[in-house]
Amino acid sequence: MEEFNLDAYTSFLDYRAYRRDKFPYEYGYEASVEEVEGAAQYVELNALKQLSPELYTKSIEQLKTRVLVTDYFYPVRVSCYDVGAVLFQVLKDNRLLEFEEQTNALSADRSLSDFQGSKLEVKLNQKVVLGLNRYKRSTMELIHTGIRNGKLIVEGELEVLGVNFYNARYAEGFIFTTYFVWYRKEGQENLRYGDFLIQLDEQNKGSKIYQINF
Repeated sequence: MEEFNLDAYTSFLDYRAYRRDKFPYEYGYEASVEEVEGAAQYVELNALKQLSPELYTKSIEQLKTRVLVTDYFYPVRVSCYDVGAVLFQVLKDNRLLEFEEQTNALSADRSLSDFQGSKLEVKLNQKVVLGLNRYKRSTMELIHTGIRNGKLIVEGELEVLGVNFYNARYAEGFIFTTYFVWYRKEGQENLRYGDFLIQLDEQNKGSKIYQINF
């Protein structure tokens, strides 16, 4: 971030254009999270810079670690907060994008306006694959812990209305959520606080909720 390299930035945009072209849904989701949550984190960091340069420097170093170390890539939504903050910092510091004009276009889309039809040949990064596998294993461990040690608090058909989507996890018909779960059962809405494991049926409707105490 301190030493901007135009070639590296151009290479980054080329890879991002590849993802936009090959995986438009995933790209759109990630770019949207970066736009909203990344911008918010960018503002928070720059407010911190005014209040405590020392804490700001420490936060930037932690941010760099999270962006570069594969274990922090997942869940993707959370990593988009960091990537978005870094992207806004780079764009603003190097005047790569005009932010004064009013537009509904995502910053990611605007930065890729000159990139059409990426011809990159992208190979799997084994470090990223290993990071993803570790994340999947930890998700299954959470699910097994919930089934084994959790307290069954709700059973029967229910409609899941809300979970902590910041870092909720899903695998093999289970949703793990921290801090709260919001659901409707027999016409009654319920909001419970804590950590929970939700079991879904074959129609992806809730069937059981376990409360987990770590």
